[in-house]
Amino acid sequence: MHKLLLKQIRRIYSRKFDYQTLPDEVLQLLQLISDTYEEHYTELDFIKHTLEINSQELNAANKKIKDRNKELNQLVDERTASLQQAVLRAEHATRAKSNFLATMSHEIRTPMNAIVGFTHLLQTTKLTKAQNNYLENIDNASSNLLSIINDILDFSKIEASKLDIEWVPFLLKKLITEISSLIKPKLEEKGLSWCLYLDKDIPTTLMGDPLRIKQVLINLCSNAIKFTQTGGITLTIKGASLTENEYDLQFSVTDTGIGMSEEQLQHVFMSFTQADSSTTRKYGGTGLGLTISKQLVELMGGDLTVISQLDKGSSFQFNVITHTVASENRPLQDVDISSVMSTNDQQEDVHKIGEEYNFSHLSILLVEDNKVNQIVASKMLEIVGATLDIAENGKIALEYIRENHYDVVLMDMQMPVMDGLEATTLIRKKLHKSHLPIIAMTANAMKGDEEKCLNAGMNAYLSKPIKRDTLYRTIAQYVL
Repeated sequence: MHKLLLKQIRRIYSRKFDYQTLPDEVLQLLQLISDTYEEHYTELDFIKHTLEINSQELNAANKKIKDRNKELNQLVDERTASLQQAVLRAEHATRAKSNFLATMSHEIRTPMNAIVGFTHLLQTTKLTKAQNNYLENIDNASSNLLSIINDILDFSKIEASKLDIEWVPFLLKKLITEISSLIKPKLEEKGLSWCLYLDKDIPTTLMGDPLRIKQVLINLCSNAIKFTQTGGITLTIKGASLTENEYDLQFSVTDTGIGMSEEQLQHVFMSFTQADSSTTRKYGGTGLGLTISKQLVELMGGDLTVISQLDKGSSFQFNVITHTVASENRPLQDVDISSVMSTNDQQEDVHKIGEEYNFSHLSILLVEDNKVNQIVASKMLEIVGATLDIAENGKIALEYIRENHYDVVLMDMQMPVMDGLEATTLIRKKLHKSHLPIIAMTANAMKGDEEKCLNAGMNAYLSKPIKRDTLYRTIAQYVL
């Protein structure tokens, strides 16, 4: 009989009780109860044993989970730290790249200002035909070099998403006139024709970014001229109203040049790429122009595409989204566009630049540390009769302004001892010269440089190299 049952019976009767003296029926019942006890006890023992095993397995599993979680947390921490380091390295590389570009831009623009400045000054003197030709070549080469610099800077800005599109009113006729004037000498040099087709219903004034539209058109027209030996270039401009305020301006530049194959068309908009290496060697260029143009067009809400046949020519089409201006909505059919189509020489006569300006009554302070640029600016201002003092840094400029009267200050941005930004701030706040016109003349031409100058208290911003007519016009804006 089960020992637990026997123990309970003895507790009831006595310790000396002999269960075998009980009747058979009772004994059978007790045996049945005993068997049931035994069965359930065995089952309970099995359950207990199973639970112990399960508990051990569960503990082992929990330990494995904890160990794995620890490993995963450690791995996540390592990956997070690695990612943070990668982000820091990328940010450092971006800053280093931006600093490098800013430095290179400044260092290249500084001597470029001297080259362009002295070229323009030489063109005002009596020269032989050959000498004039040499200077024109120098001027053209300088412009090409400046275009390459600007392309690289624009490409860098677009890559870093730091190039902003402006929304300002502009006259389409004026824009096309400027483009025609710029490309006309190249067309005449190669004997190419120039055709312009304008949709008569395009509004006179639109709102958009004329500088970037002009940049894209000049790039496409210059490329068309570069790759065309015979025939001509056709610029077609159409438009369509999208909504009450939005206007889709559509351009097409078509040439009769060398064209491109299907394979070449596949990578025509890739960075630093031209149709092939021999094209690069023969025609020159960075291969950035079309890449920048396409990205600029996309920033202006449009798209740039191309259709081309090898040896037959190419046609580049693009559109930009502009806004209409309610007060200026006359269509182009009411505007005289003969000047756009004219082949008369519209280039400026360098000998006449400055004749309409007389600065003999002006006292100007030039704040510039570069000796060569001091000479360039001095000669430019000497032509128009201005009285000039020169300060080599911002600290000296403060002393000059404290002791003398000046009508205009031409301020460089990057100088030793005290830079132009700090000097301007002190002129405004410490010397209380709130009405003194201060014009930035700087080789710093990266995004944000103009804003820095204006925020410091300057009135205007000119990036080097600076042309004489631009300098005169800017000074006249504030003193005449």
